[in-house]
Amino acid sequence: MSNSFDRTLLFLGIAWVRTLCGLFIATTSISIPVLAHNVDSSLGTTSWMFTCRIFGAFVGGVLGSTFAKKANPNKLFAAATFVAAVALYWTPSITSLTVLLIVSFLFGVIHGLIDSIGQMIILNHALNPGRYILGFHALFTFGSILGALLIRIFLDPTLEQPCPNDPRHYQKLILLPDVLNSFQYAFILPAYALFAAVLMQLLQVCLNTYEKVDIPKTSMSNSSIVNEPIKPSNVFLSFYIITLFFAATSYQVTFSFLHPFTRCDHFLQVSSEESATNVIWYWLANMLGRFFVMYLLQKNYNVRTIFTCVSSLLVVIQLFLEFAPLSAYVFMALEDVCGFLLSGVIPLCIVYASSIFDLCDGYMWTIYVGCNLLCMFNPVGIGFWMTIDTRGFVHALLISCCSLFVFQQLMFCSAKTVKTPHAQSSSSSMSLKAASSALSIKI
Repeated sequence: MSNSFDRTLLFLGIAWVRTLCGLFIATTSISIPVLAHNVDSSLGTTSWMFTCRIFGAFVGGVLGSTFAKKANPNKLFAAATFVAAVALYWTPSITSLTVLLIVSFLFGVIHGLIDSIGQMIILNHALNPGRYILGFHALFTFGSILGALLIRIFLDPTLEQPCPNDPRHYQKLILLPDVLNSFQYAFILPAYALFAAVLMQLLQVCLNTYEKVDIPKTSMSNSSIVNEPIKPSNVFLSFYIITLFFAATSYQVTFSFLHPFTRCDHFLQVSSEESATNVIWYWLANMLGRFFVMYLLQKNYNVRTIFTCVSSLLVVIQLFLEFAPLSAYVFMALEDVCGFLLSGVIPLCIVYASSIFDLCDGYMWTIYVGCNLLCMFNPVGIGFWMTIDTRGFVHALLISCCSLFVFQQLMFCSAKTVKTPHAQSSSSSMSLKAASSALSIKI
């Protein structure tokens, strides 16, 4: 087989699994009212599954970057995909909170493995790694759209936990029957697709696809930073990490609790079906926003200006959502606009930092601390807040977006404390690895 065919087969398998990873994340986020119903727990308690998944993704990313250097990535990919397929198939039937948390952690590990290994393969074997990295992460968002669409198709509101303002909320819940129901198909169908992906990965192992694909290492030479190392001050790093934290929190609040909020808010009074449909539009706007931000960055527009405009618009929209008497459809449309804007806050923050100093020079830990470790317990706190007050979703989003704007400006002001032996590099000179990390954070 030609090298071109081997490369196509290799990247097709990666794309297949990456899309289904995004599908699982969106599916579990939208279906948390059903999962909470299944395990007979409150929204706040069930939200621990998000914390377990975030920590699992951190562990998986570390393991993936370590073991991929010692073993055939196709074999690791096949094993991770198989475990993910089993977890996906099993999830809608789980009636134990402990088991649900374990499965969430497990899928987080698998997600981290696939994310790190997939990027490593692309960086080593793609003729145009920058474009493939962008597609790699866009497929995750595309999978999220498919996941939201599947839940909308198979949604059965009678299986969802009653809202806190529903008199039935504190009644003993009737768990899912052992027989198959429509909701489970939203998990089972993509699980079968993952099993098919395992076969593709095993085929690549038999054909030694990974070993056959090779390109000259000079393909990445134009993407590396050639300036001398620049050392950021502790003040700048502190504000940068805090800005990342509030950027990740804002993003985390919306994609984790958008459906639980809109279906239960007594001001909106929309059905579960309408809420699930809005989530589809949210993820579509999120994907378009990601492409729009990358388009602006490729045009070499000022990163600081773009980032300021995005965060300012987010604050204005949150003030409208918090205080303006909006109709349900206007409210949900503004939530979707937030999805468009929020898709760029983490990449813009990382890209700005990479224009100040080389993130790959021993500072990649800042991304995972700000976007993963510090955000681990956000879902639990917000989940319990929404159990007490459904509008906690809006309050938390307003606080996080306002804090994002404040610490963003402090980060800009502290940039002058960065010790630069030469003039600051432009955003167009950021390393490919930093750009890849900007797109890869999935909280």
